[in-house]
Amino acid sequence: TAEQLAAVSDFSSDVRVAAPFYNPKTGTNITTVRPSKLQRRRHQINSLAVTAAERELELLEKKNTSGQTKTLARTRYGW
Repeated sequence: TAEQLAAVSDFSSDVRVAAPFYNPKTGTNITTVRPSKLQRRRHQINSLAVTAAERELELLEKKNTSGQTKTLARTRYGW
């Protein structure tokens, strides 16, 4: 929808998913927004959530461009 596409353009593919993690050095929980390289390599849930959100944004962008292409073809060829 138009609202989702507007949100996508405002978001600018900078996906942030907050997730709490235990820090053994301090003994407290820390909330991080971006997954680290180690978290990505070990497929921790926050890195998977960020990947899923990024792919969702890509799909919304592709859906928008394919709709524009179809509309352009219909107007050009009269289908």
